[in-house]
Amino acid sequence: MVSIYSDTNAKVVVETFTRQRDGEDIIIGRPEVGSFLAIPSEAIDALDLLARGKTIGEVGQYYLDKDGEVPDLTEFLEMLSVHGFISTLGQDSKKNAVKSAGSRSSIRFHFASFPEELAQKIFGPATVSICIILSLVAVGLCYLDRSLIPRSSSIYFPFSRTLSIALLILEGYFALVLHEFSHLVAARAAGVDSKFGLGHRLWYIVAETDLTGLWSVPKERRYLPFLAGVLVDATSGAVLIILIFCCRRGWPPLSPFWTNLVKAMIFAYAMRIVWQCFLFVRTDFYYVIANF
Repeated sequence: MVSIYSDTNAKVVVETFTRQRDGEDIIIGRPEVGSFLAIPSEAIDALDLLARGKTIGEVGQYYLDKDGEVPDLTEFLEMLSVHGFISTLGQDSKKNAVKSAGSRSSIRFHFASFPEELAQKIFGPATVSICIILSLVAVGLCYLDRSLIPRSSSIYFPFSRTLSIALLILEGYFALVLHEFSHLVAARAAGVDSKFGLGHRLWYIVAETDLTGLWSVPKERRYLPFLAGVLVDATSGAVLIILIFCCRRGWPPLSPFWTNLVKAMIFAYAMRIVWQCFLFVRTDFYYVIANF
C-alpha cells in the first residue's frame, strides 16, 4: 500500500505543538491530547518547513542541499500522523491521538481544571520547606528514640482487631487518593494540565494521575510533580511520629487503641515510600531517575 506521504508534491497540516530540548533530542507535544514524541533536533526543521507550507518534496530538497542526502520522510511523517502532529487536508488530526491517549486507561479522569493559582499556593516554596522540615524533625526524633522507628510489629493489633484493620484500610485508601492528588496539584503549580481519576483493577480500587503534560516543560520543573506524592506521604508519616513522641510525654493523651493504630499508620507510610524504590514497576522514583 502506497503511503499518502510518499507524494513529493503533497502538503500537510501541522498542528500547533510545544517543544522542549532534552539532551540531543527535542520533545514535541500536544498537551491537549496527551501526545508527546522525542525526535532528533535536526528533524524539527522538517516540521517547521511543512508548517510554512512547503511540500514534502521541498523538505526533502532542503535536507539534500544541507546534508547531501534525503532522510526517510515517509516513515517519519507517518509516525507524526499516528500521534496527531500532522494530517492531510480534510483529515481529523485528533482522531488517532485521542484514541491512543484514551486507550491507555479505563479510568475516568476528573479535576482537569484545578485552579493553577491555588495549586501554586498549595505547593509553594513555603509549603515544600515546611514538609521537608517536618520530615527531618521526625528523622531526628527516631534517632533520639529508636522505639519510634516503624516496625512490622506495629501492624499487630492485640485488641479490637476488626475495627483496627478496617480503619487502617480506610486510611490506606485516603492516603492513596491524597498521594495521587498531590501529583495533580504540583503539576498544576508548574503550569501543566493534569487529570486525576479513580477506577479499579479487578476488585482493587486504584487512583491514577495523568502527568503526560510534564513533557511540555523543562526537565528541572518536573521533579516536584514527580515527588509530590512521596513528599506528602513522608510529611504525613512525620506528623504521626511527632504525635506519638508528644503523647509519650503526656500531651495529647492517647488511648492504647489509638496509639497502636497510629503506629500502624506510620509503618504503612514507611512501606509506601519503600515501595517507590521498586523501579521495575515505574514508580515515582523511576520517573525522577529517568528524568535526571
